[in-house]
Amino acid sequence: MRKKIIASFILFSFLFLFSPSSAFAISNTKSVFVKGYCKKNGKCVKGYWRTIKNSKQKDNYACKGNYNPHTKKYGKKNCK
Repeated sequence: MRKKIIASFILFSFLFLFSPSSAFAISNTKSVFVKGYCKKNGKCVKGYWRTIKNSKQKDNYACKGNYNPHTKKYGKKNCK
């Protein structure tokens, strides 16, 4: 019985540490909605969610390994 409890604890810890909603994720948790707009050339851009501006690039939703909770997708961009 004790081995099952220990194994369950290890499994739970592993899943928590490597889940996208983990407290240890790199992604910036604060986000703002940017309203849609039209450019002078007539091209219109739909509204979208983005992380708040800061000095880091790796915590943006578009970067590999980060999860965007609004679109339910992972980033694919290689960020420095």
